[in-house]
Amino acid sequence: MGGEFYVVTDPIDNAADPKSGTLHHVLTKTRPLWITFKGSKTIELEHEHIVTSDKTIDAGGANVEICNGAGITVQFRKTIICHGLQIHHIMLAKGGKIKDGENHLGLQSANNSDRVSILGTTNIWLDYLSLHHCAYGFIDVIQGSTVVIISNCHFGYHDNVMLFGASDSYNANEKMQVTLALNHFGKGLVDRMPSNDYNDRFLYAIGGTNHPTLIIQHNRGLLKLAQWKNWNWVSQGDDFKNSAFFTPSSNPSASKQFGADKMMPFKPGQMVPELTKYVGPVSYTIGHPC
Repeated sequence: MGGEFYVVTDPIDNAADPKSGTLHHVLTKTRPLWITFKGSKTIELEHEHIVTSDKTIDAGGANVEICNGAGITVQFRKTIICHGLQIHHIMLAKGGKIKDGENHLGLQSANNSDRVSILGTTNIWLDYLSLHHCAYGFIDVIQGSTVVIISNCHFGYHDNVMLFGASDSYNANEKMQVTLALNHFGKGLVDRMPSNDYNDRFLYAIGGTNHPTLIIQHNRGLLKLAQWKNWNWVSQGDDFKNSAFFTPSSNPSASKQFGADKMMPFKPGQMVPELTKYVGPVSYTIGHPC
């Protein structure tokens, strides 16, 4: 991605007039930037943060919490990496004026308290995040967003965990490609958990819209997974517990349509607990081995 480094030094948020050194200030910049943090930070957002394109938000080496305020929105942007953040207790934020670009001040309505909302966006990587306790959803990937990767994240204590697509009438959703790898869905979750390690009670694990192709690989599931007979649903190497089951449907070779047969071989579901042991933000010191 390239770009200069920008160090966040100030946790204070002023949505309409963000000051230099704050997270909000740097997220309005139009140029590529690699964003790091000077020491631990607890950031309470007045309004949802609108992230501009070509940004790496890297909390590695620091304890950075976004909490007790609004969440993060990526809307019709490209090429964004978010690494190592703790995002929790996100609540409904009031509407008002917000600087949503380097030279633009807009009027933002009250948000719906999603922690991370991705709309009409391409090339997004969410990695080593921790998300828990929120007024609404954890992660929404909607309005045709594609090439989205969610990996090494830990989720806990919430109802609606993830939403992919949201509307059968939005045709752009048919091109969506979302990859989930080595995530841990922990205690206190209820539904909307697409992958990879389920270890507590919930209503259903997988759902979709607009005739999706679901390639489910190397998961460990403790309860029953949903199924839909007219979609391409393929299970490979999964490990089902406590009478959980998966009923494949339609084309058993659907994964080959996306080149899945040429990808790295997956590990069996029995190895998921070991592979997801260290998900969520990793504590380390910059310049020293992890």
